Amino acid sequence: MFGLKQPKPAGSGPSGSNPFDSDDDTLKPSNRINPEPSLAAKNLSLNSFDDDDCDEKRFTTSSKPSLDLDAKSRYRNGFRDSGGVENQSVQELESYAVYKSQETTKAVQGCLKVAQGIRSDATRTLVMLNEQGEKITRTHHKTVDIDHDLSRGEKLLGRLVP
Repeated sequence: MFGLKQPKPAGSGPSGSNPFDSDDDTLKPSNRINPEPSLAAKNLSLNSFDDDDCDEKRFTTSSKPSLDLDAKSRYRNGFRDSGGVENQSVQELESYAVYKSQETTKAVQGCLKVAQGIRSDATRTLVMLNEQGEKITRTHHKTVDIDHDLSRGEKLLGRLVP
């Protein structure tokens, strides 16, 4: 009686359509933000001014340069110990730019993962609340039916008793 779900005819009443169905397009993988860089972005060189074709290894996002601890500590303190940004070579500044872009990319990817988790949790919560609302509506309709049946029963009993 209460545990059985009966299929409702399409378009009957306000609960005939799910208000959350309209968001199906936003949940498709094609519209999600991917925290991984695209294949095209992975193969691009970070140094667009380097157009000589020698066999130097160029930095790409797929082959990250290995930075020693000394360089990382200089980057973290803003080159204060080595005379400031103005006194650095172009190569050192390029390495710093690569380091900062990698650091930023990692932070943004972490934020995207958190945002996707929040979105997933919110979607599940909305679906759950919608299901609970439908259950409450069905329960309300059943109680109205029971109340109507009780009223009819009271009237019939009232007619039987003189």
